[in-house]
Amino acid sequence: MFDLDLWRLRRRYRKAERAKEAQLKALDLTTEEAKSANLATRQSIDQEIGDECENIRGRIERHLTRRLREEATALDIEVFPTDDTEVWCAVKTEWGDNVPALTPKGRSHLRKLIDAEKVRRFEVKMLWVTKFLIPLLAALVGIIGALTGFVAVLHKK
Repeated sequence: MFDLDLWRLRRRYRKAERAKEAQLKALDLTTEEAKSANLATRQSIDQEIGDECENIRGRIERHLTRRLREEATALDIEVFPTDDTEVWCAVKTEWGDNVPALTPKGRSHLRKLIDAEKVRRFEVKMLWVTKFLIPLLAALVGIIGALTGFVAVLHKK
């Protein structure tokens, strides 16, 4: 499923990374004096754009976590407690707060649980089809065939 908000965030992240690379390339680093003079400028570029990239990265992590938690809640799957540091990490927001977000390992495990629940629900639905609907349909086709044959025999006389 395509998520436009996630695509936009990832696009902003790539743009910020490219802007950082372009600004760093623009610095003249041919001589030793230029390298030492540009060190402060280089550090300020790293700091400024690095903070922006980290904010965007945090928004991506929170977005992925929110989407998975909503899906897990809809499927009645228990989400891990937030004190488990193996599956949760603290992500800094734009306002300086730390909010919990799933780590890649936690997201992977939660996706596996979601997929397993979807498979289980599909199998339950298919059980109704194979055990109830198909035999009922076969019986109806048999009855219709028998009635057609009976009507054909009556018209023949």
